Amino acid sequence: MAKPRTGIANNLKWYRESYGYSLKDVAELLGHTSTSSISNWETGNVIPNLFTAFKLSRLCRTSSAHLFEDLYKLAIIETDASKTEFIPRKNNLFDAFKLSRLQKTMPEDLFEELYKQAVAETDAAEKEFLARKNKPHFTD
Repeated sequence: MAKPRTGIANNLKWYRESYGYSLKDVAELLGHTSTSSISNWETGNVIPNLFTAFKLSRLCRTSSAHLFEDLYKLAIIETDASKTEFIPRKNNLFDAFKLSRLQKTMPEDLFEELYKQAVAETDAAEKEFLARKNKPHFTD
C-alpha cells in the first residue's frame, strides 16, 4: 500500500521522468552530491529556495509556478485573503510567489536577473552533462 503524501504536491517528478533524468542525474546537474534534496522536493516535504526552483524550472522547460503549481495556488489564496503587508524573505519560493501575485507578474519576470543567472548555470551544466552522456541537448 502506498504511503500517503505529506507535503505540497508538485510536478517535478513527472517532468524529471519525462526528460529521462534519474534522481542522481538531477542532483548532478544542480551540483548536489546526494539525491536526498531532490527526493524531498519531489515529495513536497521540502520546498527548494527560489534560485534552485528557477534552475529546476529551466531544467524542466516550464515556469516555476507550473512546476510548483499547488504552492503557487496556495500563495495566491493566502495573498488574496491577507489584509496585512508582508516582508518577503530573501530567496524564498513561497514569498516570491506571493510577491509576484501582488505585482501581477510571474516570478521569472519579477526576479529577472536571478532567473537569467539560473538559466545560464543550468544550461551550462546540462550541456556538459549531456555531452558526457552522449545525449542531444534540449533546446527551446
